[in-house]
Amino acid sequence: MKRYTLFITLSLFSVITASCGLFIYNPAGPGLAPLVTVSGGYLSTDQFNEISPFMFRTSDGFAYLFFSSDREGNYDIYMAKMLEDGTFDEPYRLPEPVNTTNFDEIFPIVVDAEWELRYVILRITNQQTNVVIIATDSTNITNFSMATVSDTIPAPGLSGMGYFKEVINGFDFVGLSTGDSADLEFYNPFEGLSLVQTHLLLTPHFYVNTYLLPSPNGYTLLFAKDVLSGGKHQISAESVAYISYTVTNIIVFVTNITNINLTNKNVIPSDLYISGYNDIHPTVDIAGEYKIYFASDRNEDEFPGDYDLYRYNIDTFDTIPSVSALAHADSVPPAVDFGLLQDYDLVYSDFDVHITDYFCSDTFIKAYASTNGIDFWKIDHSGLNGLWKVYLYEGGQFNVHVYSEDWFGNTSLTNSIFVTNIIA
Repeated sequence: MKRYTLFITLSLFSVITASCGLFIYNPAGPGLAPLVTVSGGYLSTDQFNEISPFMFRTSDGFAYLFFSSDREGNYDIYMAKMLEDGTFDEPYRLPEPVNTTNFDEIFPIVVDAEWELRYVILRITNQQTNVVIIATDSTNITNFSMATVSDTIPAPGLSGMGYFKEVINGFDFVGLSTGDSADLEFYNPFEGLSLVQTHLLLTPHFYVNTYLLPSPNGYTLLFAKDVLSGGKHQISAESVAYISYTVTNIIVFVTNITNINLTNKNVIPSDLYISGYNDIHPTVDIAGEYKIYFASDRNEDEFPGDYDLYRYNIDTFDTIPSVSALAHADSVPPAVDFGLLQDYDLVYSDFDVHITDYFCSDTFIKAYASTNGIDFWKIDHSGLNGLWKVYLYEGGQFNVHVYSEDWFGNTSLTNSIFVTNIIA
């Protein structure tokens, strides 16, 4: 068994090697378990470390867990497909240029860039830390035939790199932590790692993943954090709510309209996850019922100093009352109508669909259309409030079916209309 400490430049982050193998009792709450493969074994190894899990879900509904392991000497990025029962295929070491022979790769992030997948990783080379961005030539998650390194950006002093999908404007950010600061710096990895904004959290952190949830008058950011408490790394959380509303006062026939923006920061009580072990790199699979994936040294009696991958199956992130109030705030589906358009009206290549939702703004709504009621395609927002656009590329009569789905998974009834499309 080997023991050594991997330092990321000047940061406080460290991991010490060795690994899992035996099923352990649950010392930190019901439903906590190491990750299991379809063959009945464990995703983690007996003598090495598995850290920095990242769950990626494809547009066609498949889920893949990415993580870093030093099972072949250096830290490399591995991928394992998750099956419907929550088990995993055997992990697969990603080829070059994601991994290298002599350097360490950790903190994998995978971004769907519409026509290609991009991998963002942290690479440690000769005590230097770089954010490396790899572009592929397709959205096939196992296709690296034309993968190339598109950017390498120095990023010294880091303790962790998390992910933030900013769904309001459709941007992908990486969040950089240093361990000794409460600042969480969001960078755009596709523009030379340019600094976008800095969030001052309530406590210093070693690693943070960020999640955006809608609310009727704004949105809330949730932060799943790796913090130091009582000499141990622990899973922690906090939130910041951004609320906007308009106040109208009429005084002596003069109307005053005031826009009010409120920001409210809160520590989220996360006693549920406190343990006597080091629990690091928490990531929340919101699309997978808010399950938390993390690395922990809780098998230290068998393999001291070892980090393995675990999942909370019952004590999920949304079982925290304040998170549950946000995550399950809306159970009313949106509604679809066609406005003034009536059956057999003429349209000219396109027409608008009106979608209303009492809770979610347009940003958090998706809409789909079909001309046969079977094969649906995603339709785009028109740019006007509450309106989506259906494009028809052939002339003739069509029975167009449309439905919508909000961020909470509430699905509207499918509405349909007969139209005659005229191609100019």
